[in-house]
Amino acid sequence: FIHDELQEKTSTSASNPESIVALLAIVGQTAGAITCYPVGILSDQYFGSRRKPFVYMSCVMLAFGNLSLLLCTTLSQMILVSIWLGAANGIYLTMDTSLAVDTIDEVNDEYIEVSSSSTTTAPTGTNQDKSDIRPHNEAQM
Repeated sequence: FIHDELQEKTSTSASNPESIVALLAIVGQTAGAITCYPVGILSDQYFGSRRKPFVYMSCVMLAFGNLSLLLCTTLSQMILVSIWLGAANGIYLTMDTSLAVDTIDEVNDEYIEVSSSSTTTAPTGTNQDKSDIRPHNEAQM
């Protein structure tokens, strides 16, 4: 697309499609890096650590951004869409990572709770290993 369509509509700047693709990638990733911290702060401090609204919003932004790529006819339009998609991707990846970290914390809390109470007496009369995290009734089966 960049080689065939934009080369005809722009001057010599589109003569090297590889450099334009690299530019679009750098612009998009920079926009994602810029948006990730503010969105994380918004989610944690002002939305009570709610992640779903941001995930839904970023999915809608990604959908509109990808559809708008079909309408781009100039390099400047593609750069703006790349910024939009990069920001949406930064929002999504921030919330995705935050959801994973929140889930890991919950799993670790359950592991610590179960493993601290898992010292039970086996049917043979010896103590079981504390690394066994099964509840008491399952450990004896």
